[in-house]
Amino acid sequence: MSVTPSAALVACLSLIALTVCGGCAKTRPPERAQLARVRFENHTDLPWKISLSAGPGGVAEAGLADKALRLAPREIRVLEVGAGSYRVRALPEDTHASIDTWALAPEGEAVQLGAGLSYVWPLATLLSEGGAAR
Repeated sequence: MSVTPSAALVACLSLIALTVCGGCAKTRPPERAQLARVRFENHTDLPWKISLSAGPGGVAEAGLADKALRLAPREIRVLEVGAGSYRVRALPEDTHASIDTWALAPEGEAVQLGAGLSYVWPLATLLSEGGAAR
């Protein structure tokens, strides 16, 4: 059986691609056992804006990008993020405000999220009425 030049070229390029992509494994997201689960529960009739960013000391693992989300009134959302140090910032959105309250908000809470652990982050205000999040 003879090898054609095009088959040899394909084999050579495949070998190069495998060699180069061998280093790509370091940028894969963390394994499920290395993740932390954060359950955000909105207990208000207001939408909330939430961000998770690298905290003090940073999150050194690959694939742990900053997260930003918006929760609708009474919504529950679960995020899985890589274990590590984060700064969590949550603020109710005031649809009637004439200023950008997000820009004036404090930096957020510094938290350490452990691998394989679950956390609940309830969102409420002093004026929130009872009622379960959905």
